[in-house]
Amino acid sequence: MHLVHGIIPYFDRPWEYLNDEQLAARREFSAWRTRMWARTSGAAASGGRQSPGDKRDHDAAMNEPVDGRTLLPTPEMLTLIHCIFTIFFGSPIPRLTFHWSAKRTKGNLGLTRARPLLSFLLAPTISINPHLLTHGRFGPHCPLLNALSTLLHECIHAFLLYRSCPTCLSTPLHDVAAGHGRAFQVLGRKVEEVFPRLLGVPVRLGRTESLMAAWGDVRPVISLCDFRSWGLNGVGRGGGTEEEVRGLVERTDIAHNVLYT
Repeated sequence: MHLVHGIIPYFDRPWEYLNDEQLAARREFSAWRTRMWARTSGAAASGGRQSPGDKRDHDAAMNEPVDGRTLLPTPEMLTLIHCIFTIFFGSPIPRLTFHWSAKRTKGNLGLTRARPLLSFLLAPTISINPHLLTHGRFGPHCPLLNALSTLLHECIHAFLLYRSCPTCLSTPLHDVAAGHGRAFQVLGRKVEEVFPRLLGVPVRLGRTESLMAAWGDVRPVISLCDFRSWGLNGVGRGGGTEEEVRGLVERTDIAHNVLYT
């Protein structure tokens, strides 16, 4: 928890106080975001209106099977990982690898594992199921936002695995909540809060669902006070219709542009 409490105060800095590497990563992410917005929110990003033909094309695309490997090829995911770690976690993790893989994720949206290199070093591997991008917290309408949210979720796991002291009881190596205990919840809540402000994209990490999925192994039982302090009392409820998700995207876009452009 010392690691988490030490890094969180930096998230509240204005973006002008980011260092050169972080600013470059933010510009790179913003360029990706601009391309993504056209695919996620249609004409809302440019302030225009969709024609009936545009809407039919968009709706048809949303109803097609989504394959993450086509939607966001591995090099693009590695670029996003580089941006996330540079902006939020100080620097990229050496030797971190990424895979689109249904087999590696074992039925989950995503999974992060650490390969031991030396007695004191770990090399995290992030895997995301390419076939479950319509199952995320934004519902079936925004596979791009689901993919980004799942990637961010797994990046937090990788950061905690790599940077935390392996002897600490709150490290994921000892976490009885399958890596979704106190350290993950506190850090994840803060990242969810500041991500739209810094990068103009809403994210939903599915923290409640992840914790409840491991509830049978949670010891000691988490208190109601913990649930409230971790923001798990109904905050950030996911899903919604396509129009509701588009509205959230548009509101985030407007707020981000007011603050940072």
